[in-house]
Order: sequence, then structure tokens, then C-alpha cells
Amino acid sequence: MTTPLSQDEIAILSSNHTLRQAKDNSRIKICNRVLDIDIRFDNFVWSKVDFENCDFINCSMYHGMLQDVQFLNCLFFSNTWRHGTWENVLFKDCAWKGPFNMGAPKGVGTVSFLDCEFVGATEEELGYGGKAETFGSIGGTNGNVNYQHCGFKRVYINGGSATIFDRCEMLDVVIFGKNGSSIFFNKLTAAGLVDVSNGRFSSVRIADSEFKGRLTFNDTHIEKALFENVKVNLDLTLVKANSVEVKGVTFVGAESPKSTLQYGLTCELAKLEQLAVIDCRFQGYGARFHLSGEEPPHQIHEGNDPKLASAYSTTVDRLFIRNTPIDDGSFEYMNIGQFVLENLVLGNANFSNSSIQNFVTRNVRQSGQLKLENTKIVRKESDLQLQ
Repeated sequence: MTTPLSQDEIAILSSNHTLRQAKDNSRIKICNRVLDIDIRFDNFVWSKVDFENCDFINCSMYHGMLQDVQFLNCLFFSNTWRHGTWENVLFKDCAWKGPFNMGAPKGVGTVSFLDCEFVGATEEELGYGGKAETFGSIGGTNGNVNYQHCGFKRVYINGGSATIFDRCEMLDVVIFGKNGSSIFFNKLTAAGLVDVSNGRFSSVRIADSEFKGRLTFNDTHIEKALFENVKVNLDLTLVKANSVEVKGVTFVGAESPKSTLQYGLTCELAKLEQLAVIDCRFQGYGARFHLSGEEPPHQIHEGNDPKLASAYSTTVDRLFIRNTPIDDGSFEYMNIGQFVLENLVLGNANFSNSSIQNFVTRNVRQSGQLKLENTKIVRKESDLQLQ
């Protein structure tokens, strides 16, 4: 059973850092309390405080500092904690409900969430109609942010300088990363849409995970990305990256053949220095390569402005596809430097209206039609029939 904070406890939390610390530098513990809308924590400094079995209901905290603070088995409902500093903070067995907005743009050290649940409210629940929009946001710091065994449903997630999701579950989430940050998904299970668009990452790594819906990095800049042993419908449209490697990945299709979305691996209008697809498979309706650019407007297509025309193409300096059967693939309007196919069966693939500097095949068996209408190949090390 929870009870409101006492006046003495309010005084302890609101006093300055020096007054709050006991002579032996011991921690302060607050248990079984309700902190509600009647209390504001603006500019508070909480250091070496443990909250256990506490309910935070409609609380506000602006420009507050959490320093070496632990929250154990706490409920956060409709809280707004913004513009502060979090350093070495632990949330364990906690739950976030309703239209919450909690995070801190500053801080060092690590913020950890262990066995926590985040469920954002919907417009219908808030009385705005029937749309399932997201009204829940959890944030990181300039330090590391670790999520372990956590569940996310309709949530915006702001990462730190390095963000780790370990054995988590997700449904319809949006993830933002700080410029130059890294992100790692390990043994993740996700459904619906996982949206990591418009980010700027130094590295992205996803391993041993399953995405039952769609994973998109639309218009994201990545220095290095690795997808390994993943089951996914992956969208890298408009991505700019130095290196993207997909290894041991199963690219999944739609549940029925009537879907209008693209499934498999989509890299349309991407600009990649290297793309390596190794030991991968396509499974389900419509799962295929979608690497094509777009046909430029007529006046650009005529050659009046080649620089502008290049904006409509997918560009890959080095494209390697190994041990990955290509039953069907769309590769039109591409600029490819070195293109290597190795140890695979090549079915129907359309490379029309493209430019390939060096086309190489090794141990490739052709079972379908390879179209290269209006395509220029500068050098070729292949015995395939090019039509």
C-alpha cells in the first residue's frame, strides 16, 4: 500500500545536495510512497536516493538532476521529466503508462532499465478519437543507455551515445539516436513498425533478432551497419552508409500476396560505399531485392543535368552478393562500381538503365533472365548471357 510523501521526505528531496547527505555518506531510501501532481520537482538534485514500490502520478520535473539514483518496482503514470541531467541511474521492474515524456539531454555514465515495461497511450484512450498514435516517450543521456528484458508498446525512444537493447520486445516504436551514436539490438523480438529513420549513427548492429513487421532506417546516415542472423523485412531507402553487411539474414515477405508494400531488402535511392549480402535467403510473398533508383524527370533523363539525375539513382561503390539465391530482383537506375555475384543461382533480375564499372561472376548459374537494357558495363568478368 502506498501513501503520500511526508513533509520530512519532501524536505529531504528538495534540500540541496550537501544537506541531504548523511555524515557516513549513506543512501536515502523512500518506500511505498505516492508522488503526485501536487508536487513539482523542478531544479531538484537527487543523489544517492533509492525509491522502492513508489508511484509517480502526473509528476513534473524540469532541469532536475538524478545522480546515482535507483527506482525499484515503481510506477510512472503520465509524468513529464525533461531538460535535466541523469547520471548512473537504474530503473528495475518499473512500468510507464499513459502519455509520459521522460528523459534528459545531459549526463554521463550509464542509465539502465532492467525488466521494465513502457506502454504509451493512444488517441482513443486520451479521448482524441480512434487513431493509435504514440503518446509515450522515454529518453537517454549523453552517456550509455541499456535496456534489458524490457517491453515497448507505442513508444518514442531517445538513445544515448551508445544504446543497447538486449532481449527486449517491441511493438510500433520510433527510435532516435544522437548524432554519432551507436545502437545495438541483441535477441530482440519485434512486431508492427520499428522506425529508426532520420538518424546519424556511427554504428548499427542487429544480431539474433526477429522482426515480424517492418524495420526501417529511412533517410539515415550510418558509418557501419551489421545485420547478422536476423529475420526481417528491412528498409534502407535513402540511407547513406560507408559499409552495410547483412549476413545470415532471412528477408521476409508478406503474409498474403495482396500487400502493396515492398518486402525483403529495400535500398532504393541509397548511397552506399559497400553493400555485402552473404548467406541470406528470401522467404514469403513478395520478398526480393529492391535496390532500384527512380526514373528521373524527362528533361533530366535527356542528359541536361547529370548531377541532378544522379540524385534519382541508387549508388553502391562495391556490391557483393554471395551464397544468396536471387529468384527475382529490381536493380534499375543504379550506379555500381564493382559488382560481384558469387556462389548463387541467378533468376530474373532487371539491371536496366544502370551503370556498372566492373561486373564479375564466380560460380553463378543463370536460371532466369538478366535484363540490362540501356545499361553500360565498362568491364566484365562473366560468361552469363547479358540481354
